[in-house]
Amino acid sequence: MHDNRVVKVSGKSPVTQTAGSIAKCFEQNKYKESVEIRAIGASSVNQMIKAVIVARSKLTSKGYDLVLRPFFAEEEVDGELRTLIVLEASLI
Repeated sequence: MHDNRVVKVSGKSPVTQTAGSIAKCFEQNKYKESVEIRAIGASSVNQMIKAVIVARSKLTSKGYDLVLRPFFAEEEVDGELRTLIVLEASLI
């Protein structure tokens, strides 16, 4: 997946800014492609879910709705293999 369709969320990510990033990914791709939203750890997942809720609100005002496909992935961080929670978001 291209970097312009991946949003990485940390536990300190501001919700409204992250939601804006998610919506912007869809806008840049003319609302046609999916976006991956990634988080590692409980606080990151919390911020990710809140951002998705806000992004959905922004997108529904433009006539779109989000469909989410959650899954686990693994990524090496600082030489250590970590488990990510990934939400693949598409529009309907």
